Amino acid sequence: LGLSIEDDLARRDLTINAIAYDPIAKYLVDPFDGIEDLQNKIIRAVGSAKARFNEDGLRIMRAARFAARFGYSIEHDTFQGMIDSIETLKSVSKERVQDELCKTLMTRSPSLGLQLLLQCGALHIASPRLTNSLESFNNINKLNQCHGQLETRLAVLFSAMEVIQVQKELVSLKFA
Repeated sequence: LGLSIEDDLARRDLTINAIAYDPIAKYLVDPFDGIEDLQNKIIRAVGSAKARFNEDGLRIMRAARFAARFGYSIEHDTFQGMIDSIETLKSVSKERVQDELCKTLMTRSPSLGLQLLLQCGALHIASPRLTNSLESFNNINKLNQCHGQLETRLAVLFSAMEVIQVQKELVSLKFA
């Protein structure tokens, strides 16, 4: 019951993750133009963005993380798919959400990832108290200047919140 490589790649979330290379045969398979998207610094869903994000709501957060990690933009239809599929994020476990949020914080441009998550509505689902804090946090770009470990970046992220709210959010996100 083996899938062809093209069928396997069609099930991936983003075009930049839907590229395969056989080093022995020196054969590259790129049916969704992922290399072109890499060259153009664009995050694009494979096929229908809404379909990809509906398969797994965490893919919404992954798209924002990849944009933050590489400094890429998210293609318009892909971003619209993130917005249109936002309800699927509610069915993702808080542990997986926490892991993706932490990975976003550890990128070279965490503020970009957080802004994308704010704009598409994912951060409100993932961390509503944090969303309220970030909307009034005047300098989200401070996170880009923070080069510490995860704990330091979390401290900067939550610095505009009251301690009781931070505690509640950390418990909600399964840190405690």
